[in-house]
Amino acid sequence: MIHKTKRFFQKIGIGAYRLLQMKSGEKNLEFSSEKAKICRNLIRRKDSVLLISPLSNKRFIRNEALGLFVVFCDSKLSIINHSYKYDLDITLDTYKRLVDIFDHQVETRRSLMEEEINSNVKHSLEIIYQKLLRDEKV
Repeated sequence: MIHKTKRFFQKIGIGAYRLLQMKSGEKNLEFSSEKAKICRNLIRRKDSVLLISPLSNKRFIRNEALGLFVVFCDSKLSIINHSYKYDLDITLDTYKRLVDIFDHQVETRRSLMEEEINSNVKHSLEIIYQKLLRDEKV
């Protein structure tokens, strides 16, 4: 019985330690701000292609001009170039901030695309209507 009690408290202690480790920081603290800066910079660039995978919950950034490809999911960040690949851990807070910035940028681009599509549709409908009026006069 004493052994089971010790094991129980040991498991609680290990769980609490792991939880604090996940919240407290990264393994590579010296590069923490650089990782986030790279992602934020790529997300905000107009020539970057942003993609969300709803099933795997991964977010992809591709910038062909710079030759960079970034994938982030579940506090993991991969920065890929033609000659190297970095698999990095990021804190949960940093991950959430990057996801918020990424999702906001995707939403902004979506709204601009929707406005462009709707403006083209209105213009096209006016042309169709004018053609119909011309055909009725003939």
